[in-house]
Amino acid sequence: MNLIIYGLYNSHHLPMIEDLNRAFKIEYCEIIGNAESNSIKSNSVNECRFHDWHSISLGYSDVDWNVIAPLDQPLIELMRDCEVEVYRMMDRKSLNVATSWSYNIRKKIYYEHLRYWNHILNERKFDCFLSLNIPHEIIDFIIYWLCKKKGIATFFFYQFQYDITFLMSDWTDPLPNYKRDYEALSVELKKKDKYSIELSERILSELAIQRNSKEDYVPFYMRKRKSNFGLRCFSKIKEIVSVLARIAAEVAKILASPNIDTIYSIINRYRIKYRVEKYKNDSLKSLRELEYTPRSDDRYIYVPLHLQPELSTSPMAGRFVDQRLILEMLSYHIPDNILLYVKEHPNQDLSQREYGFYRDIAKIKTVRIISREFSSRNLLSNCVAVATASGTVGWEAIFMHKPVLLFGHTFFQYAPGVFKISSSEDCRKAIERLFSTNSEFASEKDLLSFLKVIDDSIVRGNIDIEYRKESKVSYENDIAALSTSLSRKIRNHLQEGSTRRESY
Repeated sequence: MNLIIYGLYNSHHLPMIEDLNRAFKIEYCEIIGNAESNSIKSNSVNECRFHDWHSISLGYSDVDWNVIAPLDQPLIELMRDCEVEVYRMMDRKSLNVATSWSYNIRKKIYYEHLRYWNHILNERKFDCFLSLNIPHEIIDFIIYWLCKKKGIATFFFYQFQYDITFLMSDWTDPLPNYKRDYEALSVELKKKDKYSIELSERILSELAIQRNSKEDYVPFYMRKRKSNFGLRCFSKIKEIVSVLARIAAEVAKILASPNIDTIYSIINRYRIKYRVEKYKNDSLKSLRELEYTPRSDDRYIYVPLHLQPELSTSPMAGRFVDQRLILEMLSYHIPDNILLYVKEHPNQDLSQREYGFYRDIAKIKTVRIISREFSSRNLLSNCVAVATASGTVGWEAIFMHKPVLLFGHTFFQYAPGVFKISSSEDCRKAIERLFSTNSEFASEKDLLSFLKVIDDSIVRGNIDIEYRKESKVSYENDIAALSTSLSRKIRNHLQEGSTRRESY
């Protein structure tokens, strides 16, 4: 078996690769990882080539392009949708709007990745592309698209919460057998004298958390450590010392090499830093000036903005990665007496929102910008519906039987009460239904049936090492669950036969 492995080749995940080798015998691998990946010595792979992600992210300096097949128009046209996504995805490489890459830089890097990996995939027959996560880091996304076009199987994980991981081939349809499984469950339940659904301890725990919480649910990766006065003072002193040390280093650099290029480089760096800080302050000022105090008599759809740039919108939101499109579409279709309560993500770096973003969305007549400090749980409890691309607020809303207007792709798109929206007509129909009836859009039975299908679909492991901090599963069982699910998927794919290859 020949594989392309992205992000899975490290000490934590190596047992999975070793299990795959025992099951299928890995002959050749293209491995994209970090420095640790390159240092691992394993007998799991007969022959491999390592690519350091950081080294190749901006291009391939050590490649002889004279022997790499050139790009042509049919391939570029075939990958046009990928190209559009990748250009927006490259925002991840910019620290802020002041240092954002130009169109020409983005195009150059995209074409280089496309040319190189198209050549690699044409060089030999590959069976699968395996990725640690939904492809969203440019290189993996391009490889994923090429594999799809060439009929090469793709498998990747998606960690939603601790001990809740999904293994999929297409994030736009993460559970392709959901309808079949739901119908089978319905038939099974009808045979029983009493309605009864057994859920795992993990899903029951999730149900309890969502139902009993009176406060905002804060994922572990967003929790701030409590610090005492002494620790805060120490942190501030450490920050000041760090700044002084950096200035001293800059001065020493100028004295050691007093040329115009060195001086210009340092001045330019501080000029950009000043621009970024000013931009942040201006954005924060705009945000505060535009804040609206929620009123008890308002009827509204709650629209919490996504953290960007991030996987949850690029690629999971598709074209709605520009969240203004969501607000404009909703505002156009909702009744005149309905507002859009928009709340910025608490962790959003304001220097990564484009200039004038808040003032632009405030011009939409139904939009009311709510303070970031205002309780999300409170807003969720009192709204008529939630609108999101793929955010966890949609997941929370399901447990409260709140309708969800979903503009992206995620596993709970199949849940009762979720309206999947991609077109203006989808939105019109959803809004029409939403405000034409006062009845619930999903019963408790519908919710439990959905959770049962999800429960049977999840992998009880943690592909993301950080999630192990909260996990109730042992490391051995964790890896075993991930390995078993991946081997089963690959085996099923091989039994079904390779998919039809396209011309490229």
